[in-house]
Amino acid sequence: MTGFQPRAGRVPARRPPTPGAARVLPGGLRAAFFLYGPLAARCGAILLCSAAVVACSTQRLQPGPASDRALVRSDPVFSAGLPVQVRLRQVDGRKVSWHAAAAELQAGRHRLLVDCRIAATGTDRRFALEVELAPGLEYRLVARTSARDCDGVELVER
Repeated sequence: MTGFQPRAGRVPARRPPTPGAARVLPGGLRAAFFLYGPLAARCGAILLCSAAVVACSTQRLQPGPASDRALVRSDPVFSAGLPVQVRLRQVDGRKVSWHAAAAELQAGRHRLLVDCRIAATGTDRRFALEVELAPGLEYRLVARTSARDCDGVELVER
């Protein structure tokens, strides 16, 4: 006799999981992460959620009332395969945090330093923009691209 054999008259006990095997779920799905327990799955979900929250944060660069501010958005840190990524690096000589996908600024004239990255070629180009922001509006940094390069960046009102 080979393998696991139950005793006569008893309900067979569950065989312990084989290390490295995946659990079969309803519908034929397999989930290897269940082998490590629900705690590991929860920790992974928490890390994934916190990465998403950090990637979408807004940095307030200048004090002042909310009615006098404008919002400038760039692409998130985690681009998820975007072919072109536009990141805001500096505003009026002040660095923007690496995880900020937007910046709240006082209305008026500002100098923006923007990076444009093409994923296919891995090239980065930096552009300086002189912009005039109106209070209460939301703007988006948009790349102008050619076949394999970033030709410029524009600030577009949303």
